[in-house]
Amino acid sequence: MHRSIRLYNESLATKDPARARRLSAEATAALRAAVQPAALAASQDRSWQALATTLSQTRSVGEGALKYSLSEECSASLKAS
Repeated sequence: MHRSIRLYNESLATKDPARARRLSAEATAALRAAVQPAALAASQDRSWQALATTLSQTRSVGEGALKYSLSEECSASLKAS
């Protein structure tokens, strides 16, 4: 999660369009790689449910629209664990 958000932010900050596309693609891949582990965590501990639900939306909603929610839910889930 944190890696995805970091890569996404870097993609927005870079002036090189090719690098921005590469970083954005890496961010998306990292985000999608977190879907299954989050679902597994949510099945064992309900405090991960909100994060798992938001991550499940990554195929239809861009990371930019989810970034704030993902950051907040990740932080809340870690505090609850």
